[in-house]
Amino acid sequence: MKINSYHSAGSTYPKLKPQKTINISDVEWIGFRFLDNISKTFKYNNKYYKAIYPNAMEYTLNLFKSGIIDGLIEKKIIPETTITNYTIDKFPLVLMQETEFFNIDSINWNPLMLKDAAKKVIDLQNF
Repeated sequence: MKINSYHSAGSTYPKLKPQKTINISDVEWIGFRFLDNISKTFKYNNKYYKAIYPNAMEYTLNLFKSGIIDGLIEKKIIPETTITNYTIDKFPLVLMQETEFFNIDSINWNPLMLKDAAKKVIDLQNF
């Protein structure tokens, strides 16, 4: 797969180096498939990645090219997200996210956390 440079909101996404394939047995899959129809999250070498489904690859690349991803990162709606030169199993595109996985039920959130989450939802709706 060859990807040209993407320019958006002051960022340049360089051409990818030759693809490196991650062995599927070396990853820890995280989350539930029914919650995300674009990607599947996994942990590899203590970092978090999104394996993009083949039918969502063009859509995802257009989000980068159009500057939408940069805007969401800038507003801190999503974590820093970059295109990698990895592939895995049947996923031709893999993104890396600068984040730490946590799984806390919202019932355990304090009021400030709930307020912040609500603000992020509003920010996303207004984006």
